[in-house]
Formats: sequence, C-alpha cells, structure tokens
Amino acid sequence: LGSNPTQRQIDLLPSDMPLPEADADEVALETKPPAKLKTPLLSGVDTEALLALQPRGGSARKGRGKAKDAPAPAPAPEPQKAPAPEPQKAPPARTDKKRRRRLVFG
Repeated sequence: LGSNPTQRQIDLLPSDMPLPEADADEVALETKPPAKLKTPLLSGVDTEALLALQPRGGSARKGRGKAKDAPAPAPAPEPQKAPAPEPQKAPPARTDKKRRRRLVFG
C-alpha cells in the first residue's frame, strides 16, 4: 500500500530546496529471491520423477553421514520412443492427363 501514491502523502518541494532524508519506515527492505521458482512448465511434468532426480535440500552439516549410507537413487525412466515411421508408398505412375492441383490453405 505504501507504494501506491493515492495511499500516501506526496510532498512537493521546490527545485532549489534539498531533499529530506528518508524515514526508517520509508526505507525499502531488501528481499532475497525465492529458493525455488514455480514455473508453468513444471505443471505438466511428473512431479514424483522430478523430485527423485533433484537433490534434497538442507545444510551440509545435516547430510554428512547420511550420504554414504543411503542407497543410490533409482535411474530416471527412459522417455518413450516414437513408433517407427511407416514406409512410404511409391508415387503413382504418371499419365498423360494433366492433373489439376488444389491449393490448400492453413
């Protein structure tokens, strides 16, 4: 609400006057970026498989001894292969008749 000019008082100062110091409540707070960004791309992905691939969070001190004892993570499932394309038919033999070509839009 503080950034909306209709919700706060705006002081107009002449150009020859120095600017006043900012009050403590008006100083912008520094924010850190989020640890994990949410993207629309992740909505279509199998989240369980994605979470299995990502390393677990936490401090290095917590996970020191556990990494040696933990079994290796399961390999990621292979993506399904596309079916083999069907063999193309041989083009028909040409005839002496003129063929009429159709225009296809779209």
